[in-house]
Amino acid sequence: MTGGPLRRAVSKRSAQPLAAVSRLPRAVLPVVLGVLLVSGLASPPLLGILCLLLVLAFVGWLGYLSWPLATAGGRAGRVALVVLMLGAIGLRVAEL
Repeated sequence: MTGGPLRRAVSKRSAQPLAAVSRLPRAVLPVVLGVLLVSGLASPPLLGILCLLLVLAFVGWLGYLSWPLATAGGRAGRVALVVLMLGAIGLRVAEL
């Protein structure tokens, strides 16, 4: 493991959840994230915000873990995804 103590701690704590996710059938994760994303955009604001926050937390977590190995383009994509998710959440909050 590389990085500082925070990165090592997060990586260590993430080992079991990542192993559990990797044991799922390949289609499960994209389907669940897609359902959460569509629900987040189409549901009433409070439920939508919750769904979008779950997607943001998951992609943020994976982005953080994979950051050291990502290329510049991969990092830009991760940042863009987080910014888009934050924008979608902001739009849903504005509906309240």
